[in-house]
This record gives sequence, structure tokens and C-alpha cells, in this order.
Amino acid sequence: EENETYVKEQEEVHSVVTGFEKTIDKVVEEKESVIKLLRTELAQSNAERKQAIADREELKETLERKEKDIAKLRERALAHQTDRERMLSDHDKQIADLQKELASAYASITEAQSELLSTKASLSVATDKQAKLKLKNVALEDALDELTDKYNRRDTLTRAQAQ
Repeated sequence: EENETYVKEQEEVHSVVTGFEKTIDKVVEEKESVIKLLRTELAQSNAERKQAIADREELKETLERKEKDIAKLRERALAHQTDRERMLSDHDKQIADLQKELASAYASITEAQSELLSTKASLSVATDKQAKLKLKNVALEDALDELTDKYNRRDTLTRAQAQ
């Protein structure tokens, strides 16, 4: 009778342990799924961050080109103005033609400056996006670290119970 009671108790203990192990396995699967998802999100966020950095560099190069274009246009405008002053004495028609060229050069400068402002605004947006992505990366890495710590603690508990 004692043996039967002992066997029944052992079976109950085994049943509880088996149930506990199944629960642990289910929790582990869920946590591993979450970790996998977080890793995927982290990889995507890193890719977006790299793209934002590349976009920022491209915008920076565009900005530099536009600044050079503006300097050239200013030089042209100055050259046109000098030509205009020298040719004032020549002929009224020549004066009118040079004034048209000067107006065109100033219009080009204005357009280039407008493009420069637009490029600077795009660069600012790209910089803001990069900062936000960097913060998101940090949050995702923290979440991944926390889940890894929980998984390791659970694994240690499972090993201790198994012994």
C-alpha cells in the first residue's frame, strides 16, 4: 500500500513536472519568436538607418554642388555686370541685350538658391530621420537584451529544476 501511494505520488509529481516543462517549452517558443521578430525589426531598422545615412551623404554632395553652381553663377553675374558697364557707351541695343543676360543670370542664381534651400531642408529631414532611427535601434537593442536575459534566467531555472 505504501508502494502504491509512493508510485501515485511519483506519478503526480511527474505529471506536474511534465506540465511545467511543456509550459516552459511553450514560453520559450513564444520568447524565441519575439526575439526573432525583434532581430528582424532591428535588421530592418539598421538598413533604414544606413539608407538614411546614404541619403544624407547624397544630399550633402548635392548641397556642395549647388553651392559651387551658385558661386559660378555669381561670377557670371559679376562678369555680365562688368561687361554691361563697359558697353554702356557703345549702343542702346547692346545695353538692352546685356541687361537681359544679367536678368537671366540673376534668375538662375535665385533658382539655384531656392534649390539650395530645398536641399538644406531635405538634409535636415534626413538628419532628423537618422536620429529617430538611432533611438529606435537603441530601444530595440534594449528589448532584445531584456528578452535574452529573461530567456537565460529561465534556462538556468530549468536546468536547476532538471537536476
